[in-house]
Amino acid sequence: MEKSSQASFGETLKVYRKRQGLTQQQLARKLAVHHNTVGAWERGDYLPATRGMILELARCLRLNEVETHYLLDASLTTVASRWNVPYQRNPFFTGRQGVLQQIHAILTKEQSVTSMRSCALSGLAGIGKTQTVIEYAYQHALNYSAIFWISAETEESMLSSFVAMATTLKLPAYHFQAQEQVIAIIHGWLMSHHNWLLIFDNIEHIELAKHFLPIAREGSLLFTTRRPTLGSLAPCLELSPLSLQESVQLLLWRTGSQFLPIPEMTIHADEESSVRSLAVALDGLPLALDQAAACIEELHCSFSRFLHLFQQDTMQMLQERPSSVFSPYSVAKTFILAFERLQRDNPVGADLLTLCCFLAPNEIPEELLIQGKSHLGPELQAVLSNPIRLNATFKDILAYALLRRNTRMETLSVHPLVQIVLKERLSEKAQRVWIVRLIHMMNQLFLFEQDQLDVEHWSWYEQILPHAQVILQLAEQRQLLSPELASLLNKIAMYLFYRARYKQAEVFYLRAISVQEQVLRRDRDDLALAPTGLASMHKDQEGELFYPRAISLVEGRLGPEQLQYLAWLAYKQARYADADAFISYVLSLRERFSLPDQIALASALHLKANIHRIQGRYENARLLYLHALSIYQYALEPEHINIVLLTSDFAKLYLCQAQWEKARQLYREALHLWERFQELNHPDYADCLESYAELLKRRQEGRGANLCIQRAREIRTRYQATRLAPLQQVHLSVGSEDGINAMHLAGYEEEDLFETFLQQHCILSAQSTCWAADLWQAYQKWVQTQEKVMPLSRQAFSFRLKTKGCSPARTNAHRIWCGIELKVGPKSDKYQLLAHVGSHTP
Repeated sequence: MEKSSQASFGETLKVYRKRQGLTQQQLARKLAVHHNTVGAWERGDYLPATRGMILELARCLRLNEVETHYLLDASLTTVASRWNVPYQRNPFFTGRQGVLQQIHAILTKEQSVTSMRSCALSGLAGIGKTQTVIEYAYQHALNYSAIFWISAETEESMLSSFVAMATTLKLPAYHFQAQEQVIAIIHGWLMSHHNWLLIFDNIEHIELAKHFLPIAREGSLLFTTRRPTLGSLAPCLELSPLSLQESVQLLLWRTGSQFLPIPEMTIHADEESSVRSLAVALDGLPLALDQAAACIEELHCSFSRFLHLFQQDTMQMLQERPSSVFSPYSVAKTFILAFERLQRDNPVGADLLTLCCFLAPNEIPEELLIQGKSHLGPELQAVLSNPIRLNATFKDILAYALLRRNTRMETLSVHPLVQIVLKERLSEKAQRVWIVRLIHMMNQLFLFEQDQLDVEHWSWYEQILPHAQVILQLAEQRQLLSPELASLLNKIAMYLFYRARYKQAEVFYLRAISVQEQVLRRDRDDLALAPTGLASMHKDQEGELFYPRAISLVEGRLGPEQLQYLAWLAYKQARYADADAFISYVLSLRERFSLPDQIALASALHLKANIHRIQGRYENARLLYLHALSIYQYALEPEHINIVLLTSDFAKLYLCQAQWEKARQLYREALHLWERFQELNHPDYADCLESYAELLKRRQEGRGANLCIQRAREIRTRYQATRLAPLQQVHLSVGSEDGINAMHLAGYEEEDLFETFLQQHCILSAQSTCWAADLWQAYQKWVQTQEKVMPLSRQAFSFRLKTKGCSPARTNAHRIWCGIELKVGPKSDKYQLLAHVGSHTP
């Protein structure tokens, strides 16, 4: 490596320190480091580990912008005696400190007799694998006797790198033409020397690379690869996208908008939201963040202006490659090259990946593809019908890191930018074909029926809901209207209603109105479903005026089951007069035509009883409850959720009448039944607990009441978490002006903060474990460092962990979490949290 002609870092630091009249000890105190550290820097023993420390030095020494740049440039030199890393240190390298510590812990652990110290970084193209190992090499230059870089894409590039090593070491290998001779000479040098580091960058073919690996166990090996595993070569650490905070920081540093790490941002307040929005859109991909920042610099535009350009033509912005960026390809070109190679090696795998690009990016259930395969082409159907072929196909896709597979949860993930690039490379006609297929697939998978609670499928609907939303958004953008689309919208609206997400259901009803009025015949019964449902949810003057339109559509056009659903919808929105009118009409129809559906009749009686209870007509309500309960008990299983709901409401009647013992008996029955459905985290369960707590308070049983209230709060907390999560993925517009703006931003930020904690402090791995107390303590400490953050309760925190595939367990003495570990864990005589991904037992 060519040495810089400028003064060394140590000399530069010494000049600036003396100019301020500071001793080494005084400067060390300002930096909160050991008093010998500054002396070591000035002597050139080693360099500061992070760019942040150098910027803190600049602040303490009151350096101006030019001087700070000079100090940074000086830190980019290396003092290693044997070094052929062909890249300069990246002055804008951000984050990854936990990963760097993990790498160093693995490569410096006690060496076994049978294996060499080795580690690999894997992940998507553009995720920052190469930049991370470059930073590691510079940070730890003095920890190794020699550091060598091998470009491992092809056999020719590896051989060329070995020749360069020989040149650096002044060995005669470059005089030999035979490949085996070059490799043998380098291996001979490695055998006779200790504590070296070989970096194999971008391994694609494991067997090819093995030929170049030294037999000697006297040093360390560091690999980068897109492959999810290198087998026995090295344990793999998968790089995740940068957190939102790190992404914002990189954009600001890279554009020079925030040169020094001061608390106040140096950009205008109006720009702050644009920076965050851009960081969210680029989803933590370092290559995309770097190229976006470089474009902003070259265009001399603001963040808000660039964000506007990015939103107008995302693909065009992803195709830009400014001259100042490190990568030889743009973001779009990087992904397209990988996809074209996959398409050449496995065309069906390319189709499967393309299909995933039309769904939500995260947690795509493999079962969704398998169950919906009948709507796909014959080749995809054949692969999805054969587990062996399907696993082989996934293996080919994973080799290019265009897809992530969670074998524990049986889900897939695709980076949002990969989705954008691969979708946009298709013609408009091809995109429409995929969307139509997926509408039919999702309509088949959403089995939800209007007159059924269908509880046993709720967890399945919750998994596929975000993907249905993406398909609906894509269909609307292209005005792909069809009866299947209308059916899907109605099913989702009903599902959200039964999950007590009334405001979210309203969005789908608004869209359903538009689709139904355009594609369904006017004499279709379900045409009035959406207008009436929407009217029942409106409480303002506009809703009152809208109701006559709904009622005019109802007469003679909707069946009793549909009317009954609308009556419940009105009741849940506290529109009791409307609910009473609808349910009375339903009961008159059933009486007039002797309709045989006894369960539907019991549901109608149940609703009528609720309305009478609210109106204070207690005796009428009691008789209706008893009638409905007798039907349910005859027609349904004893623990059916309809019986649970009715028992809960019946108990409220006795509470209103101050018949304490009857109320207590029914509440206990209801709560016993609710325990069967406790995983639903339904607000009606919490409501039952709170009503029972009211009874206990009146009976002077404060301790029991408090326990019920606490339990109800836990249920509502988990309900809020599940309610927000599926609707954070997309923006479903319902017209030229209306839509879901920012899709519950508060909920998004809460989830994002939890994700940030996981990225910064944790590793999700199927074989990992962590003490529950340590994990909770780490979260609490992290929350204290965040401004304006409302911490999750321990129950909500545990629930979020479960949604990530982690599971609680208990040893003889301690509670642990399986599937997660802390990046830097506490150590004691009893246990040690390993610093790398792997199987271990606490």
